[in-house]
Amino acid sequence: MMIKASVSFLPLSVPSSRETHIVADYAELLCLCNPDKMLSLDDLLSRVYKSAELEAERETDSIEREAPEADDEQRKNGYDWFRHLRFRKNCFGEYYPFSVCDSVLTTEETFNVSQLTYIFLLLCSNLRIVHNDGKRNKLTTDFEKLCSFAMERYLPDFKVQCFGKSVAARENYPSKLFDAVNQLAENINERCIIKKEDFASTTTGDGGLDIVGWRRPWINDPAPGSLICFAQCACSNSEWKRKQNESYHGNWSNRIYFQHPTANMMFIPFCFRNNSGKWHQSDDIIESILMDRLRICTLLSKDDSAKLTELCSWSLIKKFLEYKEDV
Repeated sequence: MMIKASVSFLPLSVPSSRETHIVADYAELLCLCNPDKMLSLDDLLSRVYKSAELEAERETDSIEREAPEADDEQRKNGYDWFRHLRFRKNCFGEYYPFSVCDSVLTTEETFNVSQLTYIFLLLCSNLRIVHNDGKRNKLTTDFEKLCSFAMERYLPDFKVQCFGKSVAARENYPSKLFDAVNQLAENINERCIIKKEDFASTTTGDGGLDIVGWRRPWINDPAPGSLICFAQCACSNSEWKRKQNESYHGNWSNRIYFQHPTANMMFIPFCFRNNSGKWHQSDDIIESILMDRLRICTLLSKDDSAKLTELCSWSLIKKFLEYKEDV
């Protein structure tokens, strides 16, 4: 039986991917939404392998393998997923809102601001459970804002601004892309080389750039050339690998002439790690500094996390914590 506390969220369906960090997220969502605030290994295996679409897959697979062999492999996968949860418990520290004892995941009824930040990033990693695009946009917009806080901590002497097409970015830049690019070039003291006629008059958006940071410690120096960092943010597990190229220096060099190539960063809300803490698939990272859930949490201060209550998605986070679904 499902208990609905809100129409903001869809039922927690099994994710299509069996990647360890994706299933670990699913386990955490189930634990948070279970009225008992716990999830056992058997609960997780039941949800993942007894769903209708996978039942059909298993029936096909049984032609080649005996059922006991399939069950052994499933339990082996389950142990691996819980090893990953224990890795998270050890690495995230005060940010982690769960406990792992043997093969049981548990959580509490109330959370501190650090743990709420983790839950926010968990939701951003699983937009598929959010009911409509408007609510999803609240999360993605606030994710960009939170990433700008993390970038400020990573680059403490840099001026950091949001450039993306969200409301927060438009506090600093015009809505039309050509005007925004010109303003950006002026801010970082580089030369804009693209022409107004190269854009449609109605072209808005951000050109694939969400956050910019630059450092110019010298005063009254009109010469170009300084440390500049461009960043892109993505909450889609299937799209972030492609999007990391959008803020890459080569993608922007036809718009702005840079005295020196920019650094490129990619922010994602996923915990993109294997059980030893290394990247899940390092060959997916192309000429960018990847900032995943662990790095973001490590960078943020308690003051940054406290700002979560001021963001437009805060009410959505509270609604999610009220949502209940029997495991």
